Amino acid sequence: ALRLRKEELEQMSLTEDTKLNQAVSAALEKKEEKKKKKNESKDEKEKEEEEKQKQKQKEKEKEKGKGKGKEKEKEKQKDTKVSNVVNPVKNGTTSLNHMNGAKEKKEQLPTQIQTQTQKQKQLQSQSQSSPSAK
Repeated sequence: ALRLRKEELEQMSLTEDTKLNQAVSAALEKKEEKKKKKNESKDEKEKEEEEKQKQKQKEKEKEKGKGKGKEKEKEKQKDTKVSNVVNPVKNGTTSLNHMNGAKEKKEQLPTQIQTQTQKQKQLQSQSQSSPSAK
């Protein structure tokens, strides 16, 4: 009877030891998981901060380039308007507005030439009438 009791106590202690070991290992696993989660959250936070900094830098660059960009855009618009008016068929822009613009340009050219010739005639007549200009 004492032997049986001794064996039962040994088995109970073994089962208790295994239970303790399992509990300790489970606790260690939980700690490791928490560390991993913390590291992951830190990595995510760092990534988010980097992205925010990149966005801020992009916004700063956009703000710096806005003035220059507007000037360049205006120049491009002028260039495209002129080229479209000069040769709308070549550029594939044969809308009525461009055609009207071309007509207006063609109508303005003769009047510009006339005004230039009138100015030249006036200058010539002034220079001929006043001998001190020579």
